[in-house]
Amino acid sequence: MKYIITERQYRILNEETEEILEIPYKVFNSDWEFLQEYLEKIGNPPFKLIGSVDLRYTEVFDLGKLVGVTGGLVIRESPIHTLGDLEFVGGIFDAVKTLYLKSLGKLRVVGATCIVKNSMVRDLGDLERVGGTLNIYGSRVESLGNLKFINRDLIGDPNSPGKEKMLKQLENIEVNGDVYYLD
Repeated sequence: MKYIITERQYRILNEETEEILEIPYKVFNSDWEFLQEYLEKIGNPPFKLIGSVDLRYTEVFDLGKLVGVTGGLVIRESPIHTLGDLEFVGGIFDAVKTLYLKSLGKLRVVGATCIVKNSMVRDLGDLERVGGTLNIYGSRVESLGNLKFINRDLIGDPNSPGKEKMLKQLENIEVNGDVYYLD
């Protein structure tokens, strides 16, 4: 017996091998909504953005199937609830004053400074490497989780509920700079 399936069904069966679409963000005039319309028309594949992305003050709630950004990613003061499938940011990751983001989720690598200060972030998720400073001052972070490497400094909050636990975790993390717990 033969089964005939559509191209769409075939793609669903082979999702593990689905390639990641690389898109220069500037092609879409740095307009997230315009990009999303395009992605929807081509079946919402996983994608990586070439360049930097600034989503501050936008109405973006979820980064969906975005797996990486080659430049920086700014989500400062945005209503983002989840980073979706995001695994890496090549430049600075700026999540200052994010009120709804509780976890960095699947994000594993930030190539430069990672700033989650004055945010509601409680969990660094899968974050393993930060290529610059990690600034968690004024956040709700309670643990350094899977973190293995910080290329510069760690800036923490002396009033953090997880301060003692995080200081103990630092024994297993390579920090090439200083550790500050600022008053």
